Amino acid sequence: MKKTTVEELFVIIMLGSLVLGALWYFDVPTKPKPKPMLMSIDYTLLAIANTLFWECRGEPLECKRLVATTIWLDADCGDANRYLGVCLDSDRYRSWKEHDMTISRLCSPVRSSDPEYPAWQDCLGIAREMRMGIFRPIGIYETDENDVTNGAVLYPTFFHARDGKHRDWPPKKALKLTFGKQVYYFQKVEK
Repeated sequence: MKKTTVEELFVIIMLGSLVLGALWYFDVPTKPKPKPMLMSIDYTLLAIANTLFWECRGEPLECKRLVATTIWLDADCGDANRYLGVCLDSDRYRSWKEHDMTISRLCSPVRSSDPEYPAWQDCLGIAREMRMGIFRPIGIYETDENDVTNGAVLYPTFFHARDGKHRDWPPKKALKLTFGKQVYYFQKVEK
């Protein structure tokens, strides 16, 4: 058996280094690479959450649910295919006109260190309920002696800021109530 000389050993090492270098340079896979995960963004969920956040972020949870009920009613009582169009209606929900909604801002309008982060979490939770079809709209019963609805449930159909200018679109025959900083108009809704 022939002994390997130092020169031959040097040549073997150099050839091995060249082969390994070529494999690394040309990125020849030695084992299959995992497929990249595709991130699915639910734009409808984010549109609902952002609409709620920008319309009533400083309000208590019940008021956020009242605004969500107006979105739910506008979307034909929770038609999942209509939520996105309803939320993006800038004549109905003015927050889309007032804020520049880039995709990064749409995904998270506030940072977790922001004092408004709990409000964002509330809005995101309500939006998830709406997307999953388990949202329960808030309605009230009119119980005074002038009740013309015979005990029917009244739902919030319109709202605006209490300190904002009066809008001409609220219906004339609606029960007007103020919760937090918003004025809500309740009406009987045919489902």
